[in-house]
Amino acid sequence: MKIFICDDEPKILSDISSKVNLFFPEAAVSEYTNGKALLEAIAENNCDILLLDIDMPEISGPDIAARLTALANRPLLVFVTSHDELVYDSLRRKYTKAGR
Repeated sequence: MKIFICDDEPKILSDISSKVNLFFPEAAVSEYTNGKALLEAIAENNCDILLLDIDMPEISGPDIAARLTALANRPLLVFVTSHDELVYDSLRRKYTKAGR
């Protein structure tokens, strides 16, 4: 199983990665600190699970999620954030293959 984690906060990225490694020791975990690097990695390698920060500079988590709809094998997407107010907005958006 391949798990990608993307968060622009190094401490949070490290904390999430530690927990993932604890619960999924057999998984190949890759960490990314920005959306551009994540999108480049996803273009080269599929992942099974993506833990994605909502609020990041340059390209936000929801914008990345929208780009994932073009993939034939989309990962299970889990948004992570420390901003409560962003959770509800992310749930209102739809990320379907048809782009609805």
